[in-house]
Amino acid sequence: MLIHHLFDRSWASVDGIPAAGLTENWEPLATIIDCHVEVKGSNPFGEVKSGWIKIQAPLEPLFLDERIDPDGEGVPYSRNPKVRTEKGHPEGEYSRFDVNLIEGTVKDAADLVEGLKNVKIFALILAKEATTPDQDGLFIYHSLIVSPTVDGGQTMRRLGFVIQDEGTLGCCDSLDPSVERPVIMLV
Repeated sequence: MLIHHLFDRSWASVDGIPAAGLTENWEPLATIIDCHVEVKGSNPFGEVKSGWIKIQAPLEPLFLDERIDPDGEGVPYSRNPKVRTEKGHPEGEYSRFDVNLIEGTVKDAADLVEGLKNVKIFALILAKEATTPDQDGLFIYHSLIVSPTVDGGQTMRRLGFVIQDEGTLGCCDSLDPSVERPVIMLV
């Protein structure tokens, strides 16, 4: 049930936190190239029927950690699976997939992991935030978790978001300003 719900949603219809807020001292790493929204009916502020955004940003493959905290203790999203990059800290960071695992069961979390086992997931890195001195002085990266659609190519679907510090993200070639960043269409 969770998996069907997760993969059938558009970013435009997310009912919850669209991503974590940025405070101050942040730098955008993404550029919006184009966008389109189609609403139901004639009210321009009404319900969204469909939409897409074409965005150029660093894109880094993510690897899913299949372990789940069976007690759901610790941080509120501790039942969410952790994700990591190839060069990032092996422990990874808790994901925030677009499902409510705070109120969900361990079985819901296990179902989510099972449904994602053969799915390619990526971090679409949107911004870099400088932390305050009491936060070890590391940069924090704000990313959407995305996955290619069945259409393939550069069309992707939002699955959630993740916040990673420099150590968790690791040394990613896609963050090098001299590397051309991909343009994807997020639907």
